[in-house]
Amino acid sequence: MHLAPIILECTNCDTKEVIFNPEIHGWDGQNGDDCSMVGTGEPELFVEDPTKVVIEYSYQGLENYEELIEDGIGNPEDYFDVFSVYICNDKGELKEVVSYECA
Repeated sequence: MHLAPIILECTNCDTKEVIFNPEIHGWDGQNGDDCSMVGTGEPELFVEDPTKVVIEYSYQGLENYEELIEDGIGNPEDYFDVFSVYICNDKGELKEVVSYECA
């Protein structure tokens, strides 16, 4: 089981970027609610060689987002319900690395 935060690293320039942390991202993170499990140890490497990464955000309940907008929330796109990461192999097939319920 892979735990957040999820960090992408460029092996060419050694840049590291947190792309997902359920404590601040997604519906629960934006609302300050209890979030999914978060790791406390050192980051774990998923893939050694550079590869294509696909990120998926899922939104459910359009009425929830309409309410956010009506309440003056300027970033409703940050209130996603599910966050998933996939890696793409040479054949274009996707393999799920991690998926988090965020609401």
